[in-house]
Amino acid sequence: MLLAIAFAPVATSAQVWWSQWALNPQHTGQVSVAGQPMNSIQASIVYDPLVTDEMSANSGELLAHYQVPLIDSSNVYMEFKSGTYNKNRYANEIWGESAFQWQNGQLRKVWSFTSDSTAPGSQADFWEPVFHGVLANGFIYVPGSGGTLFKLNTQTGAVVSRVNPFGSLDRPAMALAPGTNSSIRRVLPQCARWNSTRIWPKPTHH
Repeated sequence: MLLAIAFAPVATSAQVWWSQWALNPQHTGQVSVAGQPMNSIQASIVYDPLVTDEMSANSGELLAHYQVPLIDSSNVYMEFKSGTYNKNRYANEIWGESAFQWQNGQLRKVWSFTSDSTAPGSQADFWEPVFHGVLANGFIYVPGSGGTLFKLNTQTGAVVSRVNPFGSLDRPAMALAPGTNSSIRRVLPQCARWNSTRIWPKPTHH
């Protein structure tokens, strides 16, 4: 899967509020920004090298969701995948976050962080769960194992701390993606728990 950076948003004076997941299952969320014309590709980056295997194992379908690129000034943050794809075991895949920066007109990688988060289940259970970071309060937060979050330094990718809402490491839990509430400047993880027969809450596709 390629990440193609084709335009940059231009902010307007209006205040923008934009929740994750495009606001609702119908993806009707809108923001008051004007985008540059999408008539050129400024950078092309592979972030999921497993796409060919994923589509081959699923009758030509790509049954996965991906993080939206997170843009902060000249910095771009994007998930990456490695490992191997097995439709019967998502846990064979490895997830992490990479940071890129525009330098002399080129989008260059400046760091990568590999998470210990592993996805439960298989294609027989549900679509591949999404690995999604979030920028908040000057840091980037990414999912970790057991429902935890890694709080990373945005400039170096170094671990600042590990946020654990459960007190102890709850291995069956999984942080699907951190969410934010900008009004109170808190990072609110969206977690699911897997017990080998079901996941709750079960991800759905609309």
